[in-house]
Amino acid sequence: MSRLHRWYRSWMVIVVVVVAFYAISAAAQEPGANPPAGQSFQRGVVLPAVHSISQPEQSYALYLPSTYSPDHLWPIVYAFDPGARGVVPVELMRTAAEKYGYIVVGSNNSRNGPWKPEAEAVKAVWEDTHARLAIDNHRVTFAGFSGGARVAARAALNCKCAQGLYLNGAGYPPDISPSRSALFDVFVTAGLDDFNYGELVNLDAQIDSMQFAHFLRRFDGPHSWAPSEVASEALAWFELQAMKENRRPLDSAFIAAELAQARERAEKLEQSRASFFALQNFRQVVAAFDGLAAVSDLRARADAFANLPVTKAEAAEEKESIALQSSLQTGIVRSVEKLQNAAADAVAQRHNVEQQIKDVMQRSANEKRPAMRRGVERAQASVAAYFSETGEGLRADKDFSRARTYFEFAIMMRPEASRLHISLARCLVSLGDTDGAARELKLARVNEMDAKALEDLARQAPELAAILPSSSLQKLP
Repeated sequence: MSRLHRWYRSWMVIVVVVVAFYAISAAAQEPGANPPAGQSFQRGVVLPAVHSISQPEQSYALYLPSTYSPDHLWPIVYAFDPGARGVVPVELMRTAAEKYGYIVVGSNNSRNGPWKPEAEAVKAVWEDTHARLAIDNHRVTFAGFSGGARVAARAALNCKCAQGLYLNGAGYPPDISPSRSALFDVFVTAGLDDFNYGELVNLDAQIDSMQFAHFLRRFDGPHSWAPSEVASEALAWFELQAMKENRRPLDSAFIAAELAQARERAEKLEQSRASFFALQNFRQVVAAFDGLAAVSDLRARADAFANLPVTKAEAAEEKESIALQSSLQTGIVRSVEKLQNAAADAVAQRHNVEQQIKDVMQRSANEKRPAMRRGVERAQASVAAYFSETGEGLRADKDFSRARTYFEFAIMMRPEASRLHISLARCLVSLGDTDGAARELKLARVNEMDAKALEDLARQAPELAAILPSSSLQKLP
C-alpha cells in the first residue's frame, strides 16, 4: 500500500493499538516468562493454520526448524501479509529458518484495513506462541509486506519488544516515524519496479542518519514479498547483529561463511556495472561485518567506487527517477481530487485526468533511459493501485457511481488486469447496467475460467452470479 493509498487513523485507534501492545511489552521484559505449554508440533514442515488456544478464530501459519526443542529458547519472526495469507511469508522464509534456526509465524487474520483488528491479530499470535513455544525474547523480529510491513513497524515501535524489523515493499505507517526511543535493527527490501521503491530508499537514508543498524536490499521485481534468497540474507544479517549486540554467542565459522557469500554477492553486483548500487552494497557489507571480521579491503573498494564519475551520475539518476515518479503520481491524484469537487466543469476535469493518464502511458512506452522508465512505470503502478483501492472502498460504501469512475481510471492504467474489470462489473450490475457488466466480464476472460474458479467468483461476488455463466458472454464482441 503506497503513500497515496493510506487511510489516516484517528487518535482513538492509536490508543487502542498502544493498549493492545501493553501486555506484549510487559511480557517481553521477562525473557524467562514464556515456558512452552508442552504441546508438540510437527517440525520441519509448514503448518498452515495453528489456532489460538484462547481465541480459536485467530490462527497463524507456523514453521519450526527440524532441530527445534523446548529445551532452550529460539529466535522468532512474526510475519504479516496484507491479505491475511500467513502461509506465504512462512513458506518464503522456511529455508532460511531451517538454516539459521528460527521459528517463523505468519498471521492468518492480519490484513489491510482498520488498525484495531490488526492489533488484535498481533496480540493473539504473540500470546499464543509464547504460551506454547520456547521463544528467546531477546531475538524477536517483526516482518511484513506492504500494509503488513506497516503493521510490523507499528507493532515493533509500540511494544518495544522487537530487536529486528524486516520490511518488504513498504515502510512505517504515515503517522509515525523511526524513533531512537525504540531502537531495533532494520532490514529493508524492495523490488526495483515496486511503486513504494522511492519511499524505502528514503527510509533507509533516514534510518542511516539516525545511526540504526540497517541494510537496504534491492531485487528485480514488482511490489511483492522478496524472494526466498533475500529472506535468507535478512536472517543471516539479523544473526550478525545479534552477535554484535551480545544477544547470541560469536560464531567464527558462521561469520567467515557469511562474509564469503556477502563478498560473492557484492562482486556480482560490481560486475553488473551498477556502480552506485555496488557502492551502497559494499558499504553495507562493511557495516555488517565491521568488528566481526577483517573488512579493510571491502572498505577500500567502496571508497574507490565512491570516487567514480559513473557512480555519481547513477546516484543523481536514481534521485531524479524517484522525483519523477512522485511528480507524475501527485499530479494525477490532485487532478482526481479536483474532479471530486468539480460541479459545472466535471466533464472537462475528467477529460484532464484521462489526458494525464494517457500522457503517463505514452511516456512509459517512449522513455529511453532505463532508470527514468522505471520511475514512470512505478508511477503508473502506484496510481493504478490508488484508483483500485479507492474504488474498492467506495464500492464497499455502496457509492457505486464514484467507484465506477475510479475503476475506469484504473483500467486505463492497467487494461490487462482482470480483477479491475471484475470490480467494475460489480459496480455496473449494482447500477443496473448488466450489459456493461457482461462486457467487463468478457474483458476479464471469465469465459476461460474453469467451473471451480467461476464458483469461487460467484461466491465472492454474488451480484455477478446471474451473469457469470451466461451464454451472452460468448456472443459479445
